[in-house]
Amino acid sequence: MKAAAYAALALAISVGLAVAIANPIEAETCVGADPVQQESADTSDGLSAQLIVDDLEEPTDVMPVPGTQSLLVSEKPGRVVVVRDGARIEEPVLDIQDLILDRSNEQGLLTLEPHPDFSENCRVFLFFTDFSGTSVLMEGRVSGVEQPVIDRRTLRRILYIPQEFQYHQSGSIAFDGEANMWVSIGDGGNRTARERHSQNPHTIKASIIRINDSKHPYGIPNDNPFVGTDLGAPEVWGYGVRNPWRIHIDLETNRVFIPDVGQAGSEEINVVDLEDGGLNFGWAIAEGTVCLEADSCDLSGTRLPDYEYLHEGNGCAVVGGSVYRGSRIPEIHGHYFFGDFCLGWVRSLSFDEAEEPEVHDWEADMGRLGRITSFGTDIAGELLVTTLDGQLWKVVPGREN
Repeated sequence: MKAAAYAALALAISVGLAVAIANPIEAETCVGADPVQQESADTSDGLSAQLIVDDLEEPTDVMPVPGTQSLLVSEKPGRVVVVRDGARIEEPVLDIQDLILDRSNEQGLLTLEPHPDFSENCRVFLFFTDFSGTSVLMEGRVSGVEQPVIDRRTLRRILYIPQEFQYHQSGSIAFDGEANMWVSIGDGGNRTARERHSQNPHTIKASIIRINDSKHPYGIPNDNPFVGTDLGAPEVWGYGVRNPWRIHIDLETNRVFIPDVGQAGSEEINVVDLEDGGLNFGWAIAEGTVCLEADSCDLSGTRLPDYEYLHEGNGCAVVGGSVYRGSRIPEIHGHYFFGDFCLGWVRSLSFDEAEEPEVHDWEADMGRLGRITSFGTDIAGELLVTTLDGQLWKVVPGREN
């Protein structure tokens, strides 16, 4: 009976989305008229975390709405909601709980990312686990400003990724300066999956893919590393990752930041120039520089991480963040921020001509924020942090604590 109900629902969704594709809904404006309010620079005495709201339901991602002070927040059970003036607005922007499977920390509505030309096209992208356990990449369009809405008739499926297990779905999204979409995809979640996918560039699992919208349902950039070869899938930009949670592209430096959650001993962050495609990041030969379940291993031909930390007393799951490009705290301009899901601390990496980045630990300033799920920015570029515990924080100068 349940299988029949799922089949009927799947058919209804497919028909509805097909109609939407054939007869696209013209979105109203999704952009307000308020100019961006750049906050004045403040000589900071460290950093602090300012609580914005604490009644979100397992928030997983956050984005600003141009021309307003509003934020859109994805909630893991399957809603997108507005946060405005320090409050969560109850009326949802989108409710797809009927499509969502949310049985573990690594399932549900995981990502909400605006198109780089969102101010003109109102497009947003979602990554979620559907009721069959499949990972889905989907596009929608926002309309309205005071009460934004993502009309379900605008939803368009881009990519299906069948999953055998509930873990390591990843699903973070980033855009480069040419509007190519980068999507992180985990290895599938158990020993069998990792052995099948992690060192296999012919599958899009355990990889970072790069696609575009040059055709339906998606196109592939001609300069992807495996295009025109038999060395790997044409979508794949890099491979050998386990569960890259929250990749980020910094357009000022043209670098992609790829954090990868380890298995039992090490967490890692890779910082790579966008043109350096085709790299093997080493999973499941090793996690970070630590050989996996072996005293020694051959890491030749793999790309070693720029930063790693061991689990012992440090945490258990790295959460990638953002490069700070706001104006309020000039001392941290260019720092890449990240956190740990288990211990809730926040750190940053700064870069100069040295081979290794400098690590800045902000736990003494900011404390532990909870089970961090994501980082984002507001309309002025100031850093935001979400936690699975329902909180949305803003990083502010320490003197405001």
